[in-house]
Amino acid sequence: MRLLYRKYKGSIGDILGTAMCMVLLMTILVVTIQYTQILSLSRSVERIGRTAILLLEEQGELTSSDRTLITNKIREQFPNAVIDIRYNGTNRKVGYGEYVNFDLTVTCDSADLDISGIDGLFGDVQTFHTSQDSIAKH
Repeated sequence: MRLLYRKYKGSIGDILGTAMCMVLLMTILVVTIQYTQILSLSRSVERIGRTAILLLEEQGELTSSDRTLITNKIREQFPNAVIDIRYNGTNRKVGYGEYVNFDLTVTCDSADLDISGIDGLFGDVQTFHTSQDSIAKH
């Protein structure tokens, strides 16, 4: 027994096993942080969509200044994004009690968001979409 203790004391296998576990744990940590960033950005797109549906409920349509305001809010977080804003199907005005719908799609490169992922885990392009429905109350 004493011979085995001397032979394997502090072997290189212990160091390699520990190093592999550390790399795995760091990978999991980085992926978790990046995924949390993506969820936060998705929530901000949903918040902007909620703001827009409230405007649609009050006015029945989005004016050009409303669309500019929404676009500027998005540009604060997604500077180079492609933004698609659609409401009421064909961007038409609706009357009191009618159905209003707001769709917002934001598409941007992962590099713009500083989310590289590990070997493209999250992909090169991120798309955030929200759809809000309500009834016009103006």
